[in-house]
Amino acid sequence: YYGQHPDTLLVAWNYLIKRSILITRGLRFPLGIIAIEDEAFLIDAFMVASRVSYANTDVYYWIQRPGSITHLSGKIQKADQYADNRLWLIEKIVNIISKNPDSSFIRSLERRIRRLNFPLLHNAFRYLSVKRNMEIIHRLKKMGVYPFQEDTYINASYHFIHCLMNNYPLWITCCTIFHLLPKQLRKRF
Repeated sequence: YYGQHPDTLLVAWNYLIKRSILITRGLRFPLGIIAIEDEAFLIDAFMVASRVSYANTDVYYWIQRPGSITHLSGKIQKADQYADNRLWLIEKIVNIISKNPDSSFIRSLERRIRRLNFPLLHNAFRYLSVKRNMEIIHRLKKMGVYPFQEDTYINASYHFIHCLMNNYPLWITCCTIFHLLPKQLRKRF
């Protein structure tokens, strides 16, 4: 399913999963992960499911609570944890790809890695130190996913930022300059 529908929204409220699959396969949401726990869980579920059905109907009621991750607006308050969680998921996907090189959804997983990289580095640029940005890029290089592959972007500014991210010396230089700016000016980005 995921291989045939690469733009599938990977959020848990969008799917009903048989209890027997959860029990027999030992599927659980990862503990301590913020913002991408649904995605990590659903990738595992898609890997073991023999079929996935789609119904164009509401299947859950969403109850919002104060303090929920969905209420964080723009600024990620736990930027280091956010970065570590994304790196963890990218590494998980890289491992799935290496163990299943002939799988029908490898291209979808590779695309998902590209889509995880952009917000990872964008938020690292804004909220983390230059040293931390360097560490993140080093980890991405070790996983073999940096520099980033070309992807389809919404507009020219995304494409420009993508090219900038792929030029390591230029990215780190921009990051350094950004962190030298006064805080009030940095908040505008």
